[in-house]
Amino acid sequence: MPVAFQPFEDGQRVLTVGFPAPEIHGLNMDPQGNFVAGQFFLKSHANEGIVAAHYDLGPLPIYELNVTWHNGESGGPIVALGDSPAAFSLMQQYRNVQTPLGVMPGPRRGVALSAVRADLAGLGVSGAST
Repeated sequence: MPVAFQPFEDGQRVLTVGFPAPEIHGLNMDPQGNFVAGQFFLKSHANEGIVAAHYDLGPLPIYELNVTWHNGESGGPIVALGDSPAAFSLMQQYRNVQTPLGVMPGPRRGVALSAVRADLAGLGVSGAST
């Protein structure tokens, strides 16, 4: 998957991909409560949405998205869709919003890959050193 470091504008169509916490079946523990064996069912989730806002939060370029993801998917890629799909951000967290019904999870946030561009270049990611 190509990576992109340029900023993406509000309204950009995106896709998130993640692997939430796995379902655990047939869990076996020893008498001390230590894990012995189990079957894990890890399934992926993909969700489509748009960039709702983008801004700099200190040194980090942040995206807010109108797409949801499940707990455990944080850290997965956010991919810009279109003629040249490219990963440009990582799923991070959601922003709480105060409502008449209490605090609710609000927009999901991602941190742009440009924040770790030097680290990616050190790993040999193509295009990260330009």
